[in-house]
Amino acid sequence: MYQINDFEFDDGNAGIMGIAFDATSNIEQELVNSPETFDLSGATPIFNILSQNDVQSFFDIHLSRANDSDSASSGTLFIGTHDDNFTNVAQQPKLPRVDPTHWTIAMDTMTVNGQSFTFNESSVPGLPNGKIATVLDSGFSLPPLPPAAVDFIYKTIPGSVFVGDKIDSVQYIVPCTAMTNLSFTFG
Repeated sequence: MYQINDFEFDDGNAGIMGIAFDATSNIEQELVNSPETFDLSGATPIFNILSQNDVQSFFDIHLSRANDSDSASSGTLFIGTHDDNFTNVAQQPKLPRVDPTHWTIAMDTMTVNGQSFTFNESSVPGLPNGKIATVLDSGFSLPPLPPAAVDFIYKTIPGSVFVGDKIDSVQYIVPCTAMTNLSFTFG
């Protein structure tokens, strides 16, 4: 069992640790495919931790939220164990991954203030009708939602103002006191 608090490691280093699949690591692919050497040292950190230690093959990420004025917040990465506050997750139904190169699961619905949004058909092969592939990514500030879904969310917020298309993402200005009830349903 490994627990990494605030993403600070035993050797004093701190920062971001990649948890992608090895199929997406160009470094690992080059080392494995090299005719001079067959080397797995370029594998992703999560692969190396799981393959070099006697731990179960799962991990949990617990991220905290800081006040808007704070510059940083903390997080904990649990490898091969669960956060004591969420141990019942092991008894929950498992959601299958729908894309072999990303942490991607099928999303059943997205609702805004009780109204369901209908996504276009998914481009991921084998996904059931009415579902869309959703990438689970703890480090993405602006999720890649289709513009129609962004409009569906923000047009319901009183006082929101559309300010245009910026770098392929729809942008809105929203009053600080505005709220909406946004829900994503999986499984």
